[in-house]
Amino acid sequence: MSFDGLMAILKASPSLIPLALFAVAFFEAVVLTSPLLPATVLFLGMAALQQAAGGSFVVILVAVAVGTFLGDVLSYWIGRVYRDRIGEWWPFRTNPTWLPRSIAFMQKWGAMGLIGSKFLGPVRWFGPTVCGMLRMKPVPFLAASAIAAVMLGIILLAPPYYGMKTVL
Repeated sequence: MSFDGLMAILKASPSLIPLALFAVAFFEAVVLTSPLLPATVLFLGMAALQQAAGGSFVVILVAVAVGTFLGDVLSYWIGRVYRDRIGEWWPFRTNPTWLPRSIAFMQKWGAMGLIGSKFLGPVRWFGPTVCGMLRMKPVPFLAASAIAAVMLGIILLAPPYYGMKTVL
């Protein structure tokens, strides 16, 4: 489905916007699906559409934060379970410096590195996996992931949502 097709569906059925944002946030946070998804563009478009439809900002923020958090938890689990094989998987196999650099970053910064990784483009989607690989304790991981998910939602959704509000 194209971006325009998705936006047309959501424009016709604005009640689906939070569900669509949840799904995009979830799959954008999962290590194996994130590189295939133009999530930032989708977040921007759907947030503006939500505002134009008269929808609540809080609803879409919660949808994105929960989707991101659950995607992070799945990626963390993938890292814990498949830690010895992840380097053999695409895209790490084709970009051999990514995994060692990510491991060094997370070892240096820990939970704060996970929060920071959400704002470093492609690193966003494999930070939680590296945390799982490094056996980060669950409580610090979950706390950092929750904080990062809310921050990411605010930073990605507020500009198009409130920017559209000033245009209208």
